[in-house]
Amino acid sequence: MLNIDNLCIRAGSFEVKQIRFSVPEGGCHALVGATGSGKTLVLETIAGLRKTQSGNIYWLGRDITFLPPEQRKLAYVPQDLALFPHMTVRENIEYGLRMQKNNFSNKNAIIDKLAHALGISHLLDRSIQNLSGGERQRTALARALAPGSKLLLLDEPFSALHEAMRKELWLLLKTLQQEYGITILIVTHDMEEAFFLADTVTFIARGSVIQSGDKQQVYLCPKNVETAKFFGVQNLFPAEVIKLAENKAELSCPCLSMKLQVDYYGLGLHEGNSVTVGIRSEDMVVKAESGMDASSDQPDANQIVCAVKHIYPKRTGQVLLLQPDNATTDFLFEADISTEQPASISEVFVGQKLRVTLPKEHLFLLSD
Repeated sequence: MLNIDNLCIRAGSFEVKQIRFSVPEGGCHALVGATGSGKTLVLETIAGLRKTQSGNIYWLGRDITFLPPEQRKLAYVPQDLALFPHMTVRENIEYGLRMQKNNFSNKNAIIDKLAHALGISHLLDRSIQNLSGGERQRTALARALAPGSKLLLLDEPFSALHEAMRKELWLLLKTLQQEYGITILIVTHDMEEAFFLADTVTFIARGSVIQSGDKQQVYLCPKNVETAKFFGVQNLFPAEVIKLAENKAELSCPCLSMKLQVDYYGLGLHEGNSVTVGIRSEDMVVKAESGMDASSDQPDANQIVCAVKHIYPKRTGQVLLLQPDNATTDFLFEADISTEQPASISEVFVGQKLRVTLPKEHLFLLSD
């Protein structure tokens, strides 16, 4: 297991404080956060390229905090890959073996096996300068894995590649992880990449861990508004708790001129508490107003009538910006209408009235 225990790092005036997380042997963990949050500092410190002010780094039960990089038995691929342009692909991979200062009598067999696994056998005698971005990335992975290190640190490894190539390399990396029994720690700002590759995630902001755990748990139950925004919660609005009963809450939402029924667990709420309500755009349910019961003057619980303000096409449907009727602010809901789901609206146009449902099972509360 890789265990990061209370790590503190300083770089100029910026400080990374009390970083804690662990990665099981053979697992993959993603460090996520905005640019400048401290993710790369943490990775470089684990790799031995920076000194820690305090805290410890354990790999397989061994304290490697103060060991030089070459004695940590790990592999590190920086964002710029750091390949040697004056060397061939084979020479770059061989360099990874030489840096371990071990006598690899079977180095050619190691290189050939990795090159085959990574699909670069035909490139071994080619100059690095003549490679595509994807070929360079494969070469960097081969160089990192050649010495047999079981811990692989990756810093934004696929950010410069186009979507199809990124996804191809995600699959390749998962295959290599299983075949070689590698533990992976990856820094990425790509949520799709993090969720494809990683089992667990740590969200870092301003040099501190905000939330860490199973990726689905962090995604579905963000700890605060900052985490919710980073993990793609588009609709967030203030409310006040007006009634509590068991695990149900009734909220007043003045900005929308409506009340909401919400299921909640573990927040320790009290009547009168201010909270933030969140719901993802894909969890909104929208129907044409004309398709509702015309005899009903008021929407049902957790329903609100909205006007379509903007429509944005996407590959798998449309994104709608909806302005609630009777809202006291300029708040807009974002709703994701996917073509992969049964259509509830045959045609959408700007100005159209829609009845929007906020399903209580998809609403979550964040304490202010």
